[in-house]
Amino acid sequence: MYKNRLLYLEKSKVKENDLKDIEETYNIIFPDSFRKHYLMYNGGCPEKNIFIDKDGDKQECGYFYAIKREDGDTGLELKSMLKANFDEESIFPKWLVRFADNIMGTEYCWSLRKEEYGAIYYWDCDVNLGDDPTRSDDYAVFLANSLEEFMNMLIEDDEE
Repeated sequence: MYKNRLLYLEKSKVKENDLKDIEETYNIIFPDSFRKHYLMYNGGCPEKNIFIDKDGDKQECGYFYAIKREDGDTGLELKSMLKANFDEESIFPKWLVRFADNIMGTEYCWSLRKEEYGAIYYWDCDVNLGDDPTRSDDYAVFLANSLEEFMNMLIEDDEE
């Protein structure tokens, strides 16, 4: 599936019913690649976790949100992210679904747009939109056409 291992996997196993519950609750459909990922891994951290952004800066992909967490920390579950995502007060673009983050506030997302369903973007949660939250789409940066392409483009951090 990937040329990149996943570390720190959740021990809680995800079943098809768990995914269907999320799809029905939030009116989304998991792209096949994400469905396979969650059924196989339920979250995890990519071993190769760095990509170089358009400015030549390193960006880390830290942790894939789990569907279920063994430790009960629901704040880091995908459902919590979706609830925040689709809240009416949220400035987060409604056409993106968060699936991973890093400690610096960058969210990794897949697109709900029909013409690019499942494409991968990143969005900086630390942006200051001032008085114009409609500009939040401006901070979504395209990364890859699919989860597999994204995972395979990540590199090891040579400074570790």
